[in-house]
Amino acid sequence: MPINAYPQNVLRILGCIIFFAFLGACGDNKLETPSNEPGSENNEPQPPSTKGTYAGNVVIDLRTKPELNRDPLAETTEIILQFVPRNSDNFPLSPEQVIVSMRINDEAIDPESIIESSSEQLAFNVNLGLVLDASSSMALPPEDPPFPAMLEAAKNSVEKGFEIWAEQEGEFSFHTTWFNNAIFSSVDTADQQWAADDIMDIPLPRRSGQFTRLYAAVDYAVEKMAENASDPLSEVRDQNIILVFSDGKDNHSSKDDADAPVQQLFTKNDAEYQQLGREKTTLETLLEDIDTQENISVHVIGMGDKISVDNLKSIAEAGNGLYLQNPDASDLDKPFQRVIQEFTTLQTQGIVTPKPVGEYKFTLRVENALGKEAAECSFQFKIEAESAALINTDGENICTP
Repeated sequence: MPINAYPQNVLRILGCIIFFAFLGACGDNKLETPSNEPGSENNEPQPPSTKGTYAGNVVIDLRTKPELNRDPLAETTEIILQFVPRNSDNFPLSPEQVIVSMRINDEAIDPESIIESSSEQLAFNVNLGLVLDASSSMALPPEDPPFPAMLEAAKNSVEKGFEIWAEQEGEFSFHTTWFNNAIFSSVDTADQQWAADDIMDIPLPRRSGQFTRLYAAVDYAVEKMAENASDPLSEVRDQNIILVFSDGKDNHSSKDDADAPVQQLFTKNDAEYQQLGREKTTLETLLEDIDTQENISVHVIGMGDKISVDNLKSIAEAGNGLYLQNPDASDLDKPFQRVIQEFTTLQTQGIVTPKPVGEYKFTLRVENALGKEAAECSFQFKIEAESAALINTDGENICTP
């Protein structure tokens, strides 16, 4: 498909509602997929400026349940929250664009009780899984195929992740899956791990005869990511994120070659990868498998006029992720970086309080940089001599803009 046949709008996100259902208060980290219906370019929501002068609305998207840890010897209680501040169009806000404060029983938290953001107590890891379309349509038109641009955007996303996590506690890692008639998977060994540049060595697909095994590839990536999420060393705050890119409808996941031998292959720079078979995978099977994974989010980028929008949206919805449609094939960095923002703007805030045994109300407040708009998220908790826990008060815990 010629590049100029692709719509020129990178993001058509016309609205997103964030539901907060945990304890009726701080959310269950369900993120509704934005609508991407065509519309006037001038009316499309735009990402807020990254400068600290943001003056718009604020929404708190709590990504995990609040953590409470009691130290009976020190008689202190640790409270940790992980959230993404957003504007009303669902774009993440950077730490420079918001002011965060916390209260217990409407009393401000003492500065000495706030855990430093660089503390290991607030550390979390990010595991990024890329699922990339390597079917024949990605090699067309031959004079300027979108496949290299997709690889470049994926590489830049990985580099951004490594860059950000080099400056904070926790680790960033990635895994790459790509698909056509078969499924291909990057392999890290003790001697060599995939680097961002290795993504550029994924072979260009042939111009015909290589189909779209989308559902099976995503299902494989979910299974592999679930192995990370279930690792005993994995923390509840760790982020397991899958980013799917496709320009076509699935037409090959009905194939069942799960018994096919695994082939060991290498890129031109000796990065190892495998060619795998997979059992027949339907959309329904894939959605069920995604739905069983509470700590994995799946974001989907669909490009072109041959995609199945409803099916791709359903994958993103099952994975509590974003669905972005019809980026400009010559500028694929933007939608990839939009997904990367989902975890690079993630904030982890925590306190250690010496409050005695009793019941309390904790409030998280996030204001815009000018202090003119704010959102609050509150929950009740109980401190006992040996433990601390949330209290479900059915309606008293509310998040209000």
